Amino acid sequence: MAVPTAAVVIVFVTLRLLESAAERLDRPCTRRERSGRVEREVVVAPGTPSC
Repeated sequence: MAVPTAAVVIVFVTLRLLESAAERLDRPCTRRERSGRVEREVVVAPGTPSC
């Protein structure tokens, strides 16, 4: 049996985290995958209080 590469593990964990977040929102949502400097992005779910 082949050992998964780090990239495969990272993709799997990322998908699971996104699925978990969508379940916690308990509403339909779309998913956008991005790479790069994520600390420069702000994401707000509709209906949530803004800062």
